[in-house]
Amino acid sequence: MNKERAKRLLIKVWPFIAILAAIYLIMMVQKLNGYTVMSSDTWFHYSRFYEASEQIRHRTFSYFQMNYSFDQSGRVINAVYGPIFSYLMGFILLVVGSWYRFQLFSYVLIGLVAGCGMYALNRKLRVGQLPATIFSIFYLYIGPLQSWFDHTNMTAWGGALAPIVLLEGVNMIMDHQKPVRWVRLAVVMSIVAQVHLLSTVILGVALVPFAILGLVKAENRPKMLLDGVKAILLTLVLSANIWVALLIQMHANHLVPTITFDLAENGLYKSSVGTVRRGVLPLMKLLLLLLALQWVVSLLQRKNWLNNFITGYGFVVLFMCTAYFPWAKLQMKWPFLGSNFQFPYRLAIVAYPLLMAGMALSAQRLAERKETIAYRAWIGMALFVLMASYGANYGRMLSYTSHNFIVVEYYPKNSKHSLWRYNLPKNYRGQGVKRFKKAKIRARVVAKGFYSKNSTHVESFEWEMQQRNLRWKLFTRLNKNYPDYLPDYSSAELKPREARRIVTKEVHHRRVKGHYHYQPQRDGSLKLTWTSKHSGLKQLPLIVYKNSQLTVNGKVFSHKKSRLSKIGAPSVEAKPGKNTAVLKYRVPASFKVMSLAAVIGWLVVAIGFCKRNWRQGINKLKNFMGA
Repeated sequence: MNKERAKRLLIKVWPFIAILAAIYLIMMVQKLNGYTVMSSDTWFHYSRFYEASEQIRHRTFSYFQMNYSFDQSGRVINAVYGPIFSYLMGFILLVVGSWYRFQLFSYVLIGLVAGCGMYALNRKLRVGQLPATIFSIFYLYIGPLQSWFDHTNMTAWGGALAPIVLLEGVNMIMDHQKPVRWVRLAVVMSIVAQVHLLSTVILGVALVPFAILGLVKAENRPKMLLDGVKAILLTLVLSANIWVALLIQMHANHLVPTITFDLAENGLYKSSVGTVRRGVLPLMKLLLLLLALQWVVSLLQRKNWLNNFITGYGFVVLFMCTAYFPWAKLQMKWPFLGSNFQFPYRLAIVAYPLLMAGMALSAQRLAERKETIAYRAWIGMALFVLMASYGANYGRMLSYTSHNFIVVEYYPKNSKHSLWRYNLPKNYRGQGVKRFKKAKIRARVVAKGFYSKNSTHVESFEWEMQQRNLRWKLFTRLNKNYPDYLPDYSSAELKPREARRIVTKEVHHRRVKGHYHYQPQRDGSLKLTWTSKHSGLKQLPLIVYKNSQLTVNGKVFSHKKSRLSKIGAPSVEAKPGKNTAVLKYRVPASFKVMSLAAVIGWLVVAIGFCKRNWRQGINKLKNFMGA
């Protein structure tokens, strides 16, 4: 009996063991060389997580104001960019201790979420264990998900959660009696919102075709519509802390816009270094071509409508990820897409799960029709492309973690604040190029990307990244000043790159050279002290928003435009000797009310879930244990 139970358990859990093994293979490079990936988005998101971890460690909570990271300037970022996720990651960082261990743990976490979610989606489509597992692992090795491993890109988390969202879409077209499980749908969408708001919008729109087809097939259409409205309203309640905070910031402040990108130039392209973000391996294109041929044949035969819909929808979204889609015309008509959407390849978080599900469905159909040769050929081809994807990803991760890659950028003459300038040693020479000549230079540095400060001390940096008590060293070795969510007090609209130059000069450089002492307080405020030799105006390395209150030497700072720089750095009256400034974000009552509603909503959902599943879970456990 014990052997039978063990066998049944193994049959149930082996797919998850396989998914864990696949995750380990991805992170094996870093396990071997002990290096920490630092790329274009790493500094930004690690700053967010460090802020949350330090707030937890010191119990100096400040939901809006950043008091430990981003040069301790009081900027508002986490409140409008996945605050709950930031606190979760901050807690994990505290537990594991070092950035290196945190990075590896985050790989396991995102891999489990994505792999198990994709497996659940395949099983919902009634795919057998073997093809469901293979294409779940396949999903780990392609698309936006890999961008977390080498770019620390948050779209990857949207991609990890996408299969779970699409599972609810599949339920809309498969369950004609209860197509909308409105509580589950609202909870899933709210979790995505707490992680990455843009992914919520993308995945929400992606559910529309499912809803339309589900409405056509539903037995009770009014009930489906009502459940859909319930799901939307509950999502708004559960995610109120996100969108209310964003509305407050946008209403009270004129914020610096995000950088505008050419949509037509940021689609998918053929690559030889792994299917990451925009890259698609040639072999992957071949597999997609075979899937397309199978889809056309299935359409002509008018068989398997579910597979036809899933696969066809996936190809439509994949086409939208490319430059062949008329993004240039759309951007001309709606320019805001260039700054708010930025990259068409973000739609791959919808396309790839659908296409993986389509491939799994095709394999299952061949198995059911007992076409053994065709089934084995399809699975074999998928495994071959999967291994090729793994090999390409392994090589890419090796280059990112070995620091043997060469960074090539321009070193502008007499540019003190250029984002293209690396903080190289004074005696550095770039392969025969004179130091102040405007030409390309090459350096072995710890971070890949456009950093205003980058370290050439690779070995010491990697040692620091593995130390529990040296997490703060990351922000002394590297610096990258982002203009995101900065206030704009200029008469004309401030451009993102100009805002980035100003914040580097007025905040980062003043903080480094100014001999300030920072003390985050238990009430969420930030206390700043310094010593002045003479009285007079002094610009502080802080950012003041309309809801910020700045008190200098006991007097409340006046929010006159003339005393704030273009990005909100205040100039205050300093006195000889010791000076004290206290910056505090005044949280509006509307946010407190809506956040309380969100907390109550989550509690009600959690209690309802526990009450509904407790007895069912106990009965399942008893049956499994043979009691």
